[in-house]
Amino acid sequence: MRAASTKQNATNANGSSTADSRALLLLPWRFPPKRFPDHFGPGSLYCYALMQPTGQEPRLIKMQYQHKASIFGCEEYALYSNATIDIAPGLQTYVVNHSLQCEVGGEFKTALNLDIFLAVWAKTIEVGRYALHDWTVKVDPDCVFFPTRLQAPLASLQGGDHAVYLNNCKFGMHGPLEVLSRKTVQVWAAGAQQCQDHFTKLC
Repeated sequence: MRAASTKQNATNANGSSTADSRALLLLPWRFPPKRFPDHFGPGSLYCYALMQPTGQEPRLIKMQYQHKASIFGCEEYALYSNATIDIAPGLQTYVVNHSLQCEVGGEFKTALNLDIFLAVWAKTIEVGRYALHDWTVKVDPDCVFFPTRLQAPLASLQGGDHAVYLNNCKFGMHGPLEVLSRKTVQVWAAGAQQCQDHFTKLC
């Protein structure tokens, strides 16, 4: 057998081939994901944002993180996108397997993104971290949000295991800032299809 063949089939001390070792060196290295505790005090907020993988939103989110602003002032925070994106060491997006592109239309020429956020909420429920908090807050990346100002009115409400959400507009809840108790998210998860059918009829 030629020496070249012997070298090609060489193994390391741990039994892996040199080719495997070279492949491992090429894998992207990431910091371990940020860990949050599993116990929180009354009134805690689980805040998340859906972020486009390109454009202005990644830079905006990074700036908010650096200043501990918006969702990063909550007891726990998370980011969702349709790709794995490193925002900071240990802070990565949860991946939603859905396109984030949608048409604009309707009476007010807004983004027709219902299907996108159905997928995002499904992923949020799958991740399950919201269940450790009294309140879940969905925040658009370009929404001006002060968690401490939200906590003040929430202190007078029974959230957690009571089904409560905040109506932020006289015309119905608007998407830039959505505030739901833990029970509300669980009720939604159990009856999502029924809710969709009801509002489809209304439209």
